[in-house]
Amino acid sequence: TKGISDIIGYHRKTAVFIGVEIKAGKDRISEEQKQFMHELDKSGGWNFIIRSNDDIVLMADIFKRPQLITNDNTTK
Repeated sequence: TKGISDIIGYHRKTAVFIGVEIKAGKDRISEEQKQFMHELDKSGGWNFIIRSNDDIVLMADIFKRPQLITNDNTTK
């Protein structure tokens, strides 16, 4: 389906759905992807955009310490 994240997951410890977008080079988030991410945010889900190995490390750290996510779904 157009706009759905590349990877969809579920974090059992926090009961939160997760959407992960993988972007390389100059690849950008489409309007459909922005809408999906917005809907996931409104539902209390988490969105991640992975552009580098550092982003993967950050995402893994958040999974280990979900308190790093604020109420507006941004990282502290």
